Amino acid sequence: MRTLLTLVLILALPLTAAAQNAPNDRERAALRRTQAALQQAQQARDALQAEKQSLEQAHSDEQAKAARQQRDLAGLRRALAQAREALSVQQAEAAAERAAERQRNTQAQQAADAAARSREQALRDQLATSQRSADERRLANGALVQQLAQTTLALQDAERRIDALHALGLEALALYRDKGLAQQLLQAEPVLGLGAVRRENTVELVRQRLDALRVPGPTSAPAPAPSPALARQ
Repeated sequence: MRTLLTLVLILALPLTAAAQNAPNDRERAALRRTQAALQQAQQARDALQAEKQSLEQAHSDEQAKAARQQRDLAGLRRALAQAREALSVQQAEAAAERAAERQRNTQAQQAADAAARSREQALRDQLATSQRSADERRLANGALVQQLAQTTLALQDAERRIDALHALGLEALALYRDKGLAQQLLQAEPVLGLGAVRRENTVELVRQRLDALRVPGPTSAPAPAPSPALARQ
């Protein structure tokens, strides 16, 4: 951020000096678009960073919920095991008593078996419901992880665009530094005007690259590489 602010201040200094020398309007427009594109890229990067933090918090919350769900499942399994153990004990006791009072103990056993089976079935149903809920949470957590990865890629793309804008701003600053040389070339070519044509072409290339580095809509387009014409200026 400090580097970008320094770049904006450096770009603003030639504008003040150029106002006294009546610079070309298209060059000033190119510099203004550079500053606007930098600001827009910074805003997009800040928004992506905020979205990434929000997704990370949501991911952490889902992990905590999944941990609580696992603890609940463990408790239900223990309860099911205790119910089965209780049923086994009841069956053993009933078998010992059937020798004396078979009819009474048979009826009591049937009632106990029915209650135990009902309890076991209820626990099984609750365990299945909890397992489905845990599976759904894992799926939701996977979606959050994927969205977080996409947001990270978008943030990296925004950082790349800012770096490209920084390099383009330095090239624009170099153009202003070489302005005196360009004016000498214009005076040396009063007939053909090749220097003026070359300078106009350079300004047009700067404008085109600035347009290409604008923050895209739903589909992100790659930033163009530095042109050979600007590298020779």
